[in-house]
Amino acid sequence: MDLASHLASALGETKALEVVRAAAAGLQIPREQIQREQAYEILDAIAKEPGLVGITASFVKSRLILQWG
Repeated sequence: MDLASHLASALGETKALEVVRAAAAGLQIPREQIQREQAYEILDAIAKEPGLVGITASFVKSRLILQWG
C-alpha cells in the first residue's frame, strides 16, 4: 500500500514520502509490507504531528476506514 499517495494531494509528494517513511521507521514497519493495521498505526503516528500534516493523516485514516469497511 502506498500511503504517501493518499497524503500527497495535500502535502505534496516529497513531504508525504518523508512523513510516511519517518513514521514507518519509528514503528519498525517496512514500507514494502504495509497492511491495513500497519497503515492505521502509521497514520496514527503521523496524526500526532502538528498542523496540516496531522490533520491530513487523520482525514486519510477516516477515508480509508470508510473505504475498507
